[in-house]
Amino acid sequence: TLVRIHMDSCDFSTGLYEAVSDENDREMKSFSFERTEKYIMPMLKDAAAAAGKPLTLMLSPWSPPEFMKTNGERCHGEKIKKEYRKWWAEYICRYITEFENRGFKVSRISLQNEPKAVQTWDSCVYSAEEEKEFLRDFMYPTLKEKGLDHVKIFIWDHNKERVFERARDIIDETTDPMVAGIAFHWYSGDHFEALDLVREKFPGKQLLLSE
Repeated sequence: TLVRIHMDSCDFSTGLYEAVSDENDREMKSFSFERTEKYIMPMLKDAAAAAGKPLTLMLSPWSPPEFMKTNGERCHGEKIKKEYRKWWAEYICRYITEFENRGFKVSRISLQNEPKAVQTWDSCVYSAEEEKEFLRDFMYPTLKEKGLDHVKIFIWDHNKERVFERARDIIDETTDPMVAGIAFHWYSGDHFEALDLVREKFPGKQLLLSE
């Protein structure tokens, strides 16, 4: 019933791509959904047909566009430049809108796939404080501004042995209503105690195995 989709290219893509590559196109007039329509939409339609019911989507970014990054490329980690955080939040909202305009319900997003991983493919690093700031000051307000506050925000989206520390460092009185849950991956051992700690400390948050 739930499908997780990358926004722009990821490590499973046939090549690097992004919907906007022009740093002067602040209004995103050049925004291109071409790769998603060509490669992802047919699979989504087939999956919905196989399920026999509509599917809801979770969207996750692997990297902002090259011009928004401190290293000027999608790969090898590094960070989003601070001056682009508002634009990046709007860019994510544009992706949500493009999917919804084509009849797909977007129910969830994560803020960054594997925010502690520096990879040879699309990647971007956030400390807990940077992820918190992006959530609080940019992503959540922009979702509300664009009328997309039905979309739930999930933090972390990385290996589960650090899931409790990230939740503890991000969720406070201000951000608590902004965070629907914590997404986690299962690549590095069992670490069930980390999930137990999240459930104990943050009982109202959803735990989502995203990879």
